[in-house]
Amino acid sequence: MNDLSIILAGKPGSGKDSQGNILSQNLPRLNHIVSSQLIDEWKATGSPSALAYESERAKGKLLTDDLMIKVFDEGIDRRVKNGIYAPGKDILLLNGYPRTLDQAKARKLRVLDVLYLDVDDKICVERILSDAKRTNRKDNNEQVILERIATFKKLTYPILGYYQSIGVPVHSFDGNVTKHHLALDIIGHLQSFLPNYFPTSAVNRR
Repeated sequence: MNDLSIILAGKPGSGKDSQGNILSQNLPRLNHIVSSQLIDEWKATGSPSALAYESERAKGKLLTDDLMIKVFDEGIDRRVKNGIYAPGKDILLLNGYPRTLDQAKARKLRVLDVLYLDVDDKICVERILSDAKRTNRKDNNEQVILERIATFKKLTYPILGYYQSIGVPVHSFDGNVTKHHLALDIIGHLQSFLPNYFPTSAVNRR
C-alpha cells in the first residue's frame, strides 16, 4: 500500500505532539498518527509482548523493529476498517514513526515531505520535565530523557539522510519558538510546497 504520508520528525520534547494536533486541526486532509498511541492500543489488546515491553518503555527503550512495524501496520489497517483513515484521500502525518531505517523501508509509504523540528537538547529536557511535573509522571526523569535523545540521534536522525538519498525533501524548522509560531511556519510551508494537497482555501483557522 502506497499511503500518502508526511513525516513529523524531531527529538523527544521537540513538540511533535503539539504540532501534529495543530496541523491536523487546521489542515483537514492530515490524519495524525502517533506511534505511542498505536503502542497503547496494542497494549490494550492484552498482548503478552505488549505488557512485557512496558518496563523497557519506561526506561526510554524503543520497541524492536519487527514488533513496531507490526503494531504500525495493524494500527493503520484498523483505522481503514473503522473508517478513520481513507487511503488516497487522507494524508498520514506520522509522529514517532518510522524511528529506524528498517522501519522507514518496511511499509510502502509515499512520503511527500519530511518536517524536522530542530530543538536544542536543553530545551527538550526542560519541556519534558515540565510536562512530567504537570502530569505527575515518574518515569520521565532527566537520565531517561537524555537516553531517549541519544537514541533518537543514533537510530532516528539517520532516516533524514535516507529520505534525502531517495529524493524525498527534508525541511528543517526552528522548534525553539512558540508552538503557534512554529505551526504557522509549517502551514505556510505546506501551502507553498504542496499547494495541490493544501490549498489556502482548505485551511481551518483554529
